[in-house]
Amino acid sequence: MIHLIGQAIHHYQNDGDDTPITTYIDGEKDEEMSAKLFFRSFIQMNYLERAALKLCKGEVLDIGAAAGCHSLILQKRGLSVTALEISEAACGVMKQRGVKTVINEDLLAHQGKYDTILLLMNGFGLAQRKALLPAFLNHLKEMLRPGGQIIGDSTDISYHFEKSKQKDKAYYGEVDFRLSYKKQEEHFPWLYADENLLKEAALKAELTFEVIERNNRNAFLVRMCKST
Repeated sequence: MIHLIGQAIHHYQNDGDDTPITTYIDGEKDEEMSAKLFFRSFIQMNYLERAALKLCKGEVLDIGAAAGCHSLILQKRGLSVTALEISEAACGVMKQRGVKTVINEDLLAHQGKYDTILLLMNGFGLAQRKALLPAFLNHLKEMLRPGGQIIGDSTDISYHFEKSKQKDKAYYGEVDFRLSYKKQEEHFPWLYADENLLKEAALKAELTFEVIERNNRNAFLVRMCKST
C-alpha cells in the first residue's frame, strides 16, 4: 500500500502543499479531504473528538495517528502517548511536530499494554469487514490493562444507500474505499459499523459498551471497557 494520506501529510508539512485527496465509496465520488484536516487544533475538532480526548487517561495508544494532532493534545495534558501509524511518511511528520513516541507498524502486529486505546476519525473501520470485527476487538482487548478503555467513533451510513443497493451487500457498512491524490490511486476495504453491530461485537469480547455522544451526521462516539 502506498499510503496516500501519509504522502499528503508530508507534502503539507514540508512544502505547504494542500492538494486535496478525493475519496470514493464503492466507486461513487464522496468528498475531497484536505491534508489540513490532520493538523487541527483542539478547538477546530468536532465535539465527538473533543469528548473522546477529555476521556483519555493513563497510557494512551493513538491508532492511525496520522499527523499527530490528537497525540500532541494529549501530550500537552501530561499523558503518556504512543502514536501508532502505518505510513512511514506520516511518522516522519509526527516526529518533526514533537510527538515523543512514534511507532511505524501495522496495528495487528503491535503489542503493548495501555489504559486507553484511541480510534478516532472512524477508526473502527480498520477492522475492514463485519466478519473481522470480533477478532479486531479481541486484539485491542489484549492490549488493555485491567479497567482499560477503547474510545472510538463510527458512522452509520445506511442513509447513503438506497434500500435496493443495500440488499446487494452482505452488510451496508462494508465499503470499498478509493483515494485519489496527485494522479495516484489507492484502494482498500473499510467498515462503517453501526451502533448495534459494535455493541454486539463488544459484548462478545466481554467488553462493556456505551455510547458517549452522537452528532447530526449519523456519527457516534463509543467507549468499551475491560473488567478490572
